[in-house]
Amino acid sequence: MVGKEGEEAAWLLAQNSTDTILKQECLSQLSALPQTFERREFQAYLTDAILVEQNLPQRYGTQCKNGEPLPVEHPDLLQVRRKEMNLCTIEEYQTIMAFHSSQ
Repeated sequence: MVGKEGEEAAWLLAQNSTDTILKQECLSQLSALPQTFERREFQAYLTDAILVEQNLPQRYGTQCKNGEPLPVEHPDLLQVRRKEMNLCTIEEYQTIMAFHSSQ
C-alpha cells in the first residue's frame, strides 16, 4: 500500500529500533506479504537483529561488529541461506562492512 519507498522506510525504522516486540511484529507482517527480493532482505536483517538481541546465533550473518559477522547458526549452510534471501556472499558482505567500519 505504501510503495517500495514507504516499505523500506518502515523497515529501517524497525531495524534500528531498540524495541524487539516492534521488530517481531514487523517481521510477522513482512512474512505475510508476497515475497520480493527486497522483502527477503528485510526479513533476513530483522531476523538476525532479533536473534542477536536474544543472545542467539544469527541465521544470515547480517549483524556485524568491527566488520565481522557475529556468530551464526550452522555456518556451513550460511551461503545457501544468504542466497535464498537475496543477500550477497558473506565474503562480499564482510568487505562492505569492513569498509564502512573504517569510515
